[in-house]
Amino acid sequence: MDTVAAEEASEAGESGSTLHVRVSTALVRSGGARPRRATASRLARVVIASFVLAGLSLVADSARAEEAPCKGCVLVPPRADAGPVPLLVTLHGDIDHADTTAAPWRAAIAERGWGLLSIECPVAEGCDKGSFWRWNGPVAWILAQVKKVTDAHPIDRDRLYVSGWSGGASYIGWHAHEISAAFAAIVIHGGGVKPRLSTCATHTPPVYFLVGSANPLHDRVKDLHAFFEGCHHEVVWDLLPRKGHAEELAALDRRRADTILAQLETWTRKPASTAASATSAPSTPAVPEPPSAPPASSSTASPSSSAAPPLAPSPSPKSARGCSTSPRNVPPEPDLIGAGLVLVCIAAARARRTRHAPNRSAAKLQ
Repeated sequence: MDTVAAEEASEAGESGSTLHVRVSTALVRSGGARPRRATASRLARVVIASFVLAGLSLVADSARAEEAPCKGCVLVPPRADAGPVPLLVTLHGDIDHADTTAAPWRAAIAERGWGLLSIECPVAEGCDKGSFWRWNGPVAWILAQVKKVTDAHPIDRDRLYVSGWSGGASYIGWHAHEISAAFAAIVIHGGGVKPRLSTCATHTPPVYFLVGSANPLHDRVKDLHAFFEGCHHEVVWDLLPRKGHAEELAALDRRRADTILAQLETWTRKPASTAASATSAPSTPAVPEPPSAPPASSSTASPSSSAAPPLAPSPSPKSARGCSTSPRNVPPEPDLIGAGLVLVCIAAARARRTRHAPNRSAAKLQ
C-alpha cells in the first residue's frame, strides 16, 4: 500500500535578497498503513508552514525594495561598522533586470562590506523596452539614484564605481563623458560602443574590460577600447579568446568578481585634466550614424541626446538563457522569452499525458 511516509519543510535561508523555501514530500512503499487523518493533518501542517515561510520571504523582499532608491532597483547596503566604503553601481543588459545583474557581485561585495546598487532601467522615465541603450536617457537620473544612497549610507564618494553588462555597457560607452566625470572607475562587461563625442573627457578614470572576441559586435567594443586608450585612460583588457556573449556572462564568476573588485579598490577618483577636453582621441573619428536604428529609440531618447547609440551586442547563436540573434542584431524582448518558456512547458505537459495515456486506457478496460 502506498502511504505518505515523510514530509519535510526545510529551513528558510537568506541567499542574496531572496528567502528560499523548499518543501518536499516523499511517497514510499511501507508494510504498515498510517491513519489517513493523521497523515492529512501532517500534510496540512507542512502546507501551512510553506505559506508562512513564503510570506516571510515576501516581507523581507518588500523591506529591501523600500530600501532601494528606485523602483525595481536592488540595494545591498554597506556594513554599518565599515566606515566610508566603495559603492559599485551596475546597469543591466537587455534581457536582464537589476536583480540578475547584481547576483554575480553579491558574495564578493558582501565579503568586503561594500555597497552595491543595481539600477533597473526606469519605466517611469520612458524606458519601455527594458534596455538602457534604447532608453538613452539622461545620466543625471542615474546619478540622482546614486546620491540617494551616498546620502543615506557611509559611502566613500571618491570610490564610486560603475559596471555595465551588455546593453548597459553600451549605454556607458555612449555616455562615457558624463560617466567618466562621476565615477572613479568603469567596468565594461560584454558590450560597449564608442562615445557620441569624439573629444576626450575632462576626467579619465581607469576602465576594466571583460569581453569575448567571438561576440558578433566585438569590433564596436574594440572601438571603445581604442577611444579610452587614445584619451590616456588606464585600461585593463581582460579578453576571453573565442568566447561569445553567453560565455562573457558566465565568465563573471566569484573568482573573477573578486579579481575585478580587488583592481577597483586600487583606483580612486582622479582630478579633472585641464587639457583633456580639447584633445581628440587619435584613433576615434566622429561617431557615425547607427547602421540600423533601433525601433522606437527616437521616442524614448532623452531630449539632450543628439542621436541614439549604435546597436548593443546581440547574443551569439549558441548563447544561453534564451538568447538568439535576430536579423537586425537586436536582442530578443523579454516577453518573447517568456512566451517561449510557456510553450516549452505546454509541450512537456502534453508529452507526459501522451506517455501515460495507454496505462489509463488499460485500467479502464480492466
